[in-house]
Amino acid sequence: MLRAVLNLMRGGLVDGNIAAGAQLAADRQAAFYCMEYTKAYQGKAAFAKQKKQQRRARQKKETRDNLAKEEILQDDRFFFIAGYTSGGAPYGVTWEEMGLKPWEENE
Repeated sequence: MLRAVLNLMRGGLVDGNIAAGAQLAADRQAAFYCMEYTKAYQGKAAFAKQKKQQRRARQKKETRDNLAKEEILQDDRFFFIAGYTSGGAPYGVTWEEMGLKPWEENE
């Protein structure tokens, strides 16, 4: 067997059956390593995809939170808009209730 492998490495054949068997074993081993490499790569790719999805979800949440914080909760009628009805009408504290004119600075 060793002689067949050495001859195969040198490019010669001593016995066709032994050389073919050695080549088959080498092909199987190469296929095994290729399969293991592919599984490892797919695992890393799946992990990277999952991390990317988590990062995007976190960024969307941060953006949504920042927009909510920066949202101006005033208009020409309301000093502070507490919320909106199901029909979309705002409710809250009016400028008159605060004793101010619209957009007047609060002292």
